[in-house]
Amino acid sequence: MADGFGRSTSFTDPTSDNHEVIDADGDELYSLIDPKDPDRLQSEFKGPAGLCALLGSNPENGLAAESVAARRAQFGANRLPPAPSKTFFQLVWETLQDRTLILLLIAASISLAVGMSTDSVEHGWHDGIAVFVAVAVVVLMTALNDYQKEKQFRALNDKKNDRQVTVVRDGTKHQMSVFDIVVGDVVVLETGDRIPCDGVFLSGIEIRCDESTATGESDTILKRLDKDPFFLSGTQVVEGFGTMLAISVGPKSFYGRILLGLRTPTPETPLQEKLGRLAVVIGNFGMVAALLIFGVQIIKYFSINGAGDSDEALQNCVDFLVIAITIVVVAVPEGLPLAVTIALAYSMKKMMKDNNLV
Repeated sequence: MADGFGRSTSFTDPTSDNHEVIDADGDELYSLIDPKDPDRLQSEFKGPAGLCALLGSNPENGLAAESVAARRAQFGANRLPPAPSKTFFQLVWETLQDRTLILLLIAASISLAVGMSTDSVEHGWHDGIAVFVAVAVVVLMTALNDYQKEKQFRALNDKKNDRQVTVVRDGTKHQMSVFDIVVGDVVVLETGDRIPCDGVFLSGIEIRCDESTATGESDTILKRLDKDPFFLSGTQVVEGFGTMLAISVGPKSFYGRILLGLRTPTPETPLQEKLGRLAVVIGNFGMVAALLIFGVQIIKYFSINGAGDSDEALQNCVDFLVIAITIVVVAVPEGLPLAVTIALAYSMKKMMKDNNLV
């Protein structure tokens, strides 16, 4: 038997009534959708009924439950692959790029070198090592918070994108997760539903869809066999009810391809931007205060003690520098945006558990 692409079918599903299933990787099925080609659907596939036969499905009974795993293995799952995430060590490295921490590390290195050269080795390392430990704690805690925050947002996005849909399998309607849909499923559509995957019209009464998010068309589109029998994933059913045959899912669907193409580093929210600007303003005040205190301490020391012992003067200057940098570190609320973000994520997680998240 030849498929709609003019070649022999090779994928067999022993659990299906029709043992010959279209040999396609999803891209060929997607070519029916973009651009929409109802004439090709009729001429090459003999309409939705013929496409159902090629996919081993049934317009009324849907797929056999036993064939779902094989469909998912060939055509993929109705879920986008996770976006590349930063590892914990990458987050540690990014945290170490902070200029304040770099200054603190430089001051700690100088303090360690001067302390061990002027004092005994047993006692001269205390201050420098203490600063190194403090920096290590700050870096590890910040990286850990960023890592946990990313995991929380991933879990929240999965929960947000998951919803229940009605699918016909083995002649029975089932409520299941949108992620469980496979190519060949018969999906039941009702007013208000967001279409979970690309599909072809099977049956229905006055089904109209809002495709403005996908095509920019402001008018609702009437779906029927002789006009526009294609459903685009991510669009909305605004009127009517019926069924469709799933032909493209996940990253190979219309909406999935758009989302994959739009994947970019997550920009800061307006709240994070405002908090960041506030942190910069407060940090500038802290920087000015630190410079003033450092200058006053230097002037006071040399006005009282004069040049004196050069080693002692150098050690005191390093101590003054460490104090000034410590003031900058304390004054700059760099953790403020992070703390607010984590608090919001925690609040959303609690709302999700209480079923209050919309």
